[in-house]
Order: sequence, then C-alpha cells, then structure tokens
Amino acid sequence: MKNKILRLLYQRGDFLSGEEISQELQISRAAVWKHIAKLKEEGQQIEAVTNKGYRLKRPYRGQAYGWELEERFASLRSGLWKELVFEEILDSSNLEAKRRIQNASAKGEDISGTVVTCEMQTAGRGRRGRRWESPAGSGIWVSLVLKPDIGPDKASMMTLVAGMAVRKALSDLFPLKAGIKWPNDIIVDDRKICGILTEMTVEDMEMTGIVVGIGINVSNEAFPEELRDVATSVNMAAHDKEADRASILMCLLGAMEEYYERFLKTGDLTGLMDEYNEHCINAGRVVHVIGVDTDWTARAIGIDRNGGLRLIKEDGEETTVSSGEVTIRGVMGYAK
Repeated sequence: MKNKILRLLYQRGDFLSGEEISQELQISRAAVWKHIAKLKEEGQQIEAVTNKGYRLKRPYRGQAYGWELEERFASLRSGLWKELVFEEILDSSNLEAKRRIQNASAKGEDISGTVVTCEMQTAGRGRRGRRWESPAGSGIWVSLVLKPDIGPDKASMMTLVAGMAVRKALSDLFPLKAGIKWPNDIIVDDRKICGILTEMTVEDMEMTGIVVGIGINVSNEAFPEELRDVATSVNMAAHDKEADRASILMCLLGAMEEYYERFLKTGDLTGLMDEYNEHCINAGRVVHVIGVDTDWTARAIGIDRNGGLRLIKEDGEETTVSSGEVTIRGVMGYAK
C-alpha cells in the first residue's frame, strides 16, 4: 500500500489530498496518514500542507525510473518482448538473466523475450571480465534474453545486432553522431558511451539461451581518472541533463526487435552488413590487432556475414578475425 501511495504522489507531481488517496485506494484517511508517516520514516521527502494534502518533493530515482519503464513497457506493441523485470539493485543484470534462464529451463519453460534491468549494479561486467561502473541513476543497465534458432557458433553475432540497435536509438533521440567500434562498443566523439556483453547459457551441451547485456552511460558528468579519456555519456556528449532513460530503453527495444527480425531471416549478418559497415568506425582505418601473444597493424575493411572483422595486413594479405581472438584498438588512442 505504501508503494501505491508513493506512486500516486509521483504521478500527480503536485499536492494530492488525503481524501483523494483514500478514495483511489479504498482505505481510510487514518490509514493514509499512517502510510505517509511510515514513508517519511523511510526517507521519502513528502510535504504535508493543510487544505492541500501531500506532495512528493523528491522521488527516489530508482522508483520513478522503474514506474516509467513499467508503464511504457505495458503499452509497447511488440512480438518479441514479453516481460520486463526491474530491480533497484542487482549484482549484474546478465547474471540475473542467466539465473532466470536456468530456473525456467529446470521447469521446461522458455523465457525468451524477457528484459532484465535495474537502477544499479554492484558487480557489472564488461568484455574480458573488466568491471563496468554502473552507479544508481546514471545509466541504462539492461540484459535481453533471446533464444534464436541458431548454432552456438553464431551467438556472438547478437553483439553486433545489439550494437546497431543502440547506435540507432541514440542517433534517433539525440543530436549525436554515434558509431560502432567493432565488436561491442558504441562511440561518440571518439569516446565510449556504451558497451555490450553477450553470453550463452548451456545445459547438457545444448544452448538454452543468449543474454545480451547492454550498458549505456546517460547522466554521468564525470568518470574515474582511468576512464576519463575514453568514456562519455549522453549528458556530456549531447548536453542533455534531462535525458529520459525510459525513452532511450524503449527506443532501444524497438530498434533491437527490428534488427533481430532481419537477422533471423538469414541466420547471419548478410542483411545487416552494409548498414553496419556504414557506421563502423574501424572501417577504412589502420588499427592495432592485439591477441594473446601478438600485436600487429592492419587496415580494417569492415565485417563479413559472420560478424568477423576483415583486415588487410601490411603485406597485402587479407584476413578475418573474430571477437574471441583479438582486441582492436586505434593507432592514435582508444578509438582512432
């Protein structure tokens, strides 16, 4: 009942009388007062004025974001996205998504189309086990559960499909020139604004699902020293301090559904290659190719239909590398 009252106050945005709350929720005025008192004890900043009622002065951002997502998702017309899971705090949205796939698999259920997101991650992860900073209120931390009819060797292509969706969502909503740094970063002004981590879940040697984790920096105004020269956010790049995270996520889900359907038609990136290469910042540039025991230079051409990056070495030989084999860096810095 407390959360219902909190939600009513948030939706009103101004004073709401005890009588209105009482009638809406079918509880007594005394019960309203008790719940309001309890909410204040829990730290909610609720103003009470005689003959006006109650007003939520500063809603907790996690609750506000969660409510907005629930309302937007409920009205989302989609053949792909079936369920939204929102938690204020998770260790990692990818880990939570994988736990849910495992639990569902044990019951013989399929939860593909589930969207797992949160306000804050305590153990967010990036590619190659790197820590992903994901403080409350600053970004979109979301994992998409999919189960396409493809072999495990093609699962990594979901990273590229998701990259196209993120780039489109950000470019459609903001005056940003976003590009894709193969295979999993979205770049604005030569800095990383989004990272993508795709993982498979396997049981009895069979793939039970694919989890596409996406982290987008939205309202960050500064980063730790070690990230200062390589990271950016919507706020910093578009100068939009009021960027609506719920709108970004809904736009992302729409774009992801579009590109995912195009992917399923061929089972690879044949129908997406040209568009991907158009926005791939590596294409046409000389890059550092960093492997376990190797570091060499080549000119990137673009991706092939399997998502590999095509390269021309200094001796003119053409080769293709996969994201699991190497890391790509610019010769003059992280992106360029």
